[in-house]
Amino acid sequence: MNPLLPVEYLAILLAALLAAVGVFAWRSTALCPVKVRWAVVLLRFAAVGCLAAIAFNPGRWHEDEKKRDSEWAVLVDSSLSMGATDVNGGSRWKEACRLSDKVAGMKDVPPVKFFTFASRLQPVESAKQLGSRQCDGETTDILRAGNGLLDIYQPSGRRLRGIILLSDGHQVGIGTPDEFVARARSLQAPVFPLGLGGRVDSSDLSISPERRHYVGFKGRPLKITARLDARGFENIHPVVQLWNEKNQKVAERTVEISRDSTVSVDFEITPEARGYDEYTLKVPPWTGESILVNNQCRVGVSVLDEKIRVLFVEGMPGWDSKFIVQLLQKQNNVQLTSIYRISSEKYFSIESGETQADETSESAFPKDAAAFRKYDLVIFGRGVEYFLTPEKIQFLKQFVKEQGGGILFARGKPYESALPDLEPLEPASWGPEVDAEFRWAPTVTGEEAGLFGEMLPGMKDPIWKKLPPLSRAQECLRFKPFTQVLAAGAIENGGRTRTFPAVLSQRYGKGLVITVNLDGLWQWDFFPAQEGSGKIYRDFWAQIVLWAITYSDFLPGQEYALKLGGSLVSVDEPVTARVLKRNPGQVKQAPILRISQDGQVTQEVTLPVSLNAPDQWEGVFSVGKPGTYRVELVTDSPEGRGRLHELLQVKAPVSEKDDTSRDDVFLNLLAEKTGGRPIKEGDLGTLLQPGTPPEQIVQKENAEWEPRWSRGGVLLILMGLFAAEWFLRRRNGLI
Repeated sequence: MNPLLPVEYLAILLAALLAAVGVFAWRSTALCPVKVRWAVVLLRFAAVGCLAAIAFNPGRWHEDEKKRDSEWAVLVDSSLSMGATDVNGGSRWKEACRLSDKVAGMKDVPPVKFFTFASRLQPVESAKQLGSRQCDGETTDILRAGNGLLDIYQPSGRRLRGIILLSDGHQVGIGTPDEFVARARSLQAPVFPLGLGGRVDSSDLSISPERRHYVGFKGRPLKITARLDARGFENIHPVVQLWNEKNQKVAERTVEISRDSTVSVDFEITPEARGYDEYTLKVPPWTGESILVNNQCRVGVSVLDEKIRVLFVEGMPGWDSKFIVQLLQKQNNVQLTSIYRISSEKYFSIESGETQADETSESAFPKDAAAFRKYDLVIFGRGVEYFLTPEKIQFLKQFVKEQGGGILFARGKPYESALPDLEPLEPASWGPEVDAEFRWAPTVTGEEAGLFGEMLPGMKDPIWKKLPPLSRAQECLRFKPFTQVLAAGAIENGGRTRTFPAVLSQRYGKGLVITVNLDGLWQWDFFPAQEGSGKIYRDFWAQIVLWAITYSDFLPGQEYALKLGGSLVSVDEPVTARVLKRNPGQVKQAPILRISQDGQVTQEVTLPVSLNAPDQWEGVFSVGKPGTYRVELVTDSPEGRGRLHELLQVKAPVSEKDDTSRDDVFLNLLAEKTGGRPIKEGDLGTLLQPGTPPEQIVQKENAEWEPRWSRGGVLLILMGLFAAEWFLRRRNGLI
C-alpha cells in the first residue's frame, strides 16, 4: 500500500465516516420497511468501503526489474590468536584454510567470495591463496570487518545470502555490535559462525589500587591498600613491593594467593614532609606469567601539615562528649575549640593546648558567616537548640553549602523534640528510639567510601561481632537525597534481624554532613569488655574526623578543589574535570589543568566557567596514549599552585595476546541477532544449497507507483452500488 495519509489517520477517518454514513442512511429511510432500510445502509457502507480502498491506495512499485544472483561470503580470521595450536593437532589458522578449501571445492552451490580480516577486511581471489598468507594481525575487529563487507555489497546490486565466519571470536576492537547487526538484518545477511579453538588457560598476576589518590598528614601513619588478582596459578607466594618516586623500595610483603582469587595488600607509610608524592606498587613477574603490563600501578599521596580546625559544641554534656574531646585534644593535627553549656547563664570554652577554660555568661558559638570560616569541621553533641537560632542555622548552612565545611553530629539526634530549621542539614528524618540492644558493623558503601576497610576494619573483620552491644540510637523514617549509610546497626529478635542506619553521610552543596547515630560508645573505652574495643573506639573517632576532611571537596587550607570524572579511562575517552572555589570572588586567572607523564607536560587545558555557578569551572579533555598521568591544578592562588593533584590511569587497548580462548558468547550473539546460527563443519554442505531462485530486486529510486484500483471494474462496482441505492429509494418513494 501507498496510502494518501498515514494509515492510523485513515483508520480514524474511515471509522468516523462509516458511523456518520450509517446514521444518516438509517434516518433518511425512516418511512421504509426494515429490510429496505438495512439494504440502503449496507449499500452505503459498501460504497464508502470502495472509496476507503482507493484512499489506502493498494498497488505496487513499477519499474524495470533486474535479477541478481545471490552469493556467500566467507570471513577468515587472520589475527595472531589464530596461531594457537589447539585444533586437531594444528593451528586454528591451518584449520580455517582447510575449511575454506572445502567450501571452494563444493559443487552446485551459489558463488562464494573469500575475505581475510584482522583489523580490517581484505579480499582474497581464491581459497588457495590463504595458504600463502600468515595469521599475523595485531588485533581482531570482527565488527569492522563485517561492516566493511556490507559496504561492498550494499551498493553493488549483488545479493549477500549469508556470512560464514571462521574465527575464534576473540573481538579486540572497540565498539558494540548494534550497527553491524542492524545493517546485516536489513540486508537479510545472517552470520553463521564456525568457532575455532577452545579454552586457553593463561596465567597472570595483576595489581590495582583501592584508591589512586590518598590524603595524609605530616608525621601521621597512612595506609595504602591494593588488590592483587591471580589467574591460572595454584597457591603461590608472590612478593608485592612499594617504591617511592626516587626509585627506592620502601617496603615489601609476601602474600599467599590461590587460583582465580583476590587478596588485599596493605602498606603503612608515615609522610615526613608536606607536598605531593607518588608511590608505585609492583609485583615481580612470576614464572609462566603471560601478561606483564598490569604488574604495577601508581598512587598519589597529598601530604598536609595544616591542622584541622575543629569546633566542638555541646549543650547537654555527657561522657561521650568528654571522651571525644579528650581524644581529639591528643591529635597533633587537630586544632580543637570546645564550647559547653553548663546552665542557662554559664558557658565554658577551651582551646587546644590550654589547661584553663574560659567561663562566660554568653555562648562563644559563631555569630556570623565570617566566624564559621575559622573552622573546617563543626562537631555537635546533644542540646544544639541552646546554641542555634534560625539566623545562626542559616550561617551554618552557608558554611557547609558554600564554604565546603563539614558537620559531624556525634551523638545521633542532636536536639530534644524538634528543630525544623536544622532538619534540612540532617541526612535523615528521625523516628522513635531503638527499643533493644544492637550491634553495628560497616556496610559495602562504607568500604567504598574509604572510611572502613582502609582507615578502620572492613565489614568482614571479626572484631565487629566481638564488640559489646549498645542500646542507645534512633530509628530513621526516611533518608534525604544523596544520603549514604556507611554503617548499620542490627537487632536480633526471634531469629530475625532488623537493621537501622548507624553512620550516615550526605553531600550538601560543597560540604559534607555526617551523623553517628550511636550514643554510649564511651563505655567501650572506659569499660573495655572485649579486647580491642578501646582501640576501636579511639580509632573510630580519630579516623572519622580525618575522613570527614579528606572526603570533603576542600582540603584544609585550600581555596580550590579539583574533581575528575574518573581515574581509570580508555585511550581517547573524554574525562570531565571540575574545579570549585571555596569563597566566591574575583579570579585573576582561569584554572589550568597541567597534564604530565614522567615529568613531561603533555597538554594544558584552560577550564571555562561553569554555566551553573560563577565559582565553578568545568571542562573535558582526553589522552591519546596509555599510561599514568599526573593532573595538576594551576590557579591564581599561591597556596593552590603545585599542591592539588589527581592521578589518571589511561588503560592500554586490549592486546591480541591477552586472552586467546575461543569466545562462544560473542559468536553466538552475532548469530542470534543477525538471524543466523552457530555451525559445525558438517553443516556447510546443507547451508550452501542453492535454495530459492535469484531474488527479484526492485530499484525504487526511479520507480512509479502502480495502483490496483485504477481500473474500469472498480468504477463500475462503485457506480453499481450507488445506482442500486438510488433504485431502492426511487421505488420506495424517497426520491
